[in-house]
Amino acid sequence: MIAFLISEEGVIRIMKNWYQKIGSDSIYSNNPHPRSFGSFPMIISKYVRNKKILNLEEAIFKMTYTTAKKLNICNR
Repeated sequence: MIAFLISEEGVIRIMKNWYQKIGSDSIYSNNPHPRSFGSFPMIISKYVRNKKILNLEEAIFKMTYTTAKKLNICNR
């Protein structure tokens, strides 16, 4: 999802969905994009700490387990 295309209210509505996952499409290279190291801290800072849209446990769950389950790598 590109957040520039929808309103902040739309992003918040999506973040609250139980089935929504949090990820990053960055690829690490010699000249990394800020998404390589900034996506997850930004989610925790903006949507957990400041706006209180998710609690920390929900955010970590959406960043780790939901994607691992989808990729069938839950035993790692």
